[in-house]
Amino acid sequence: MKIEQALKQSKAKYKAIVEEQTELICRYRQDSTISFVNDAYCRYFDLDKSELIDREFAPLVYDEDRDQVAQMISSMNQTNPTVTIEHRVWVKGKLRWNQWNNRIICDITGEDCEYQAVGRDITSLKEIEIRLRESEEKFRRAFEDAATGEALVTPDGKLLQVNRSLCEMLGYDETELLGKTFQELTHPDDLNLDLDNVQQMLAGEIRSYQMEKRYFHHRGYVVWVLLSVSLVRDIDGKPIYFISQVQDIDRRKRAETELNALVSELERSNQELDEFATVVSHDLTSPLRKQLILIDLVREEYGDVLAEAGKDYLTKIVGYNLRMKNLVDSLLTYARVTTKAEPFVRVALNEVISDVLYNLEPEIAQAQATLEVGDLPTIKGDRLQLNQLFLNLLQNALKFNSCDRLPQIKIEYHLEGDRHQIAIVDNGIGFEPEQQLKIFIPFHRLHGQSKYNGTGLGLAICTKIVHRHQGIITAASQPNKGTTFTISLPSNSL
Repeated sequence: MKIEQALKQSKAKYKAIVEEQTELICRYRQDSTISFVNDAYCRYFDLDKSELIDREFAPLVYDEDRDQVAQMISSMNQTNPTVTIEHRVWVKGKLRWNQWNNRIICDITGEDCEYQAVGRDITSLKEIEIRLRESEEKFRRAFEDAATGEALVTPDGKLLQVNRSLCEMLGYDETELLGKTFQELTHPDDLNLDLDNVQQMLAGEIRSYQMEKRYFHHRGYVVWVLLSVSLVRDIDGKPIYFISQVQDIDRRKRAETELNALVSELERSNQELDEFATVVSHDLTSPLRKQLILIDLVREEYGDVLAEAGKDYLTKIVGYNLRMKNLVDSLLTYARVTTKAEPFVRVALNEVISDVLYNLEPEIAQAQATLEVGDLPTIKGDRLQLNQLFLNLLQNALKFNSCDRLPQIKIEYHLEGDRHQIAIVDNGIGFEPEQQLKIFIPFHRLHGQSKYNGTGLGLAICTKIVHRHQGIITAASQPNKGTTFTISLPSNSL
């Protein structure tokens, strides 16, 4: 009797302890029917004990997980008495994740066995785990499939993980590359700067860095890259690894080298051209000056004995001399559009036009011309060259005027998209439309020298100046209906 009483007391004590637990506790038989559940179990599944006792627990288990649960339970025996299972269950019509610690309990004969399971809800943990797994998968795919080279590097420089793009960029197999350090792969001229950046990042002075550097390809040649590096630390702030992104810029760097070489060659060529033009100008104008001196001496000493025809010849010689000097000066101006160019600055075009008109006051007065100037933009350009541009165009408008009407010249402006449109409109003699491209060719003249003097280089100089300002110059005309020169310049140059 004492034994039975002690056993009853033990069971009562066990039941009281179990009932007070917040964990989900149940006992079930070998046929999967439930023999006991605690209150926490009932509250969790929102079922009464009468709905659970002597019934199989399987309907509570998500159908896709039932086979796994059955296999795990059947694996328990006296030599393997415990099994931990994670699976999904139905709770109030929704799926939840549970973790169950199962233990087999047998009598002394080993025959009358039951199972006890202690469970808890791990849905939140599973959701975090799933999100973490998805995040890791996204990172893995982004890492592996990136078009740029990617690498994880230890704080001392050893490559932990590399992607396919980096292997292809440097010509290594993955296993070969993982046995190397970034120090081995880096060109010695770039290594110190790279190491300085690494030390600053480890010391917490910078969060990331970016630099252009050279790596050695497996075959020995140099590959230029743009390297971007950030550092991952653990929860205690200890460095774990660097994340390195490597962009191949080798073609760009080689193109830059070639371009720099071309620029240097162009500068040298321009310098030689300028020196040549200066020498030629001096050598050509020196005899012209001496010629004028001699003509003045002839007039002085022999003017009284010269016939009118002789004096006329001297006048013509002076005219030809001045024409030759103007041609040499124009050639020099044409050559120096690029060789003697000034840096671009902000230029108010209305101020440029004012300067030009001031210089042209005698010609304007002589031609009795009227001019209208609109509101012009401020652009970035070479002020001296822009002055030359409008001087040439306005001189043309004054020179090629019609004999039956006074010259009228308008300078108009409007913005068209991202370009300034500046038009110089006159009412002069005009020209045939088929000549509108030819007039910009050096030395191309539409009229004889005897009627309209000039060198044939004015519009060619205009074209070079406009092109240097990334612009376009065009002409539209009809005979005896005037001419419009349009200059199109980028509006985003400021």
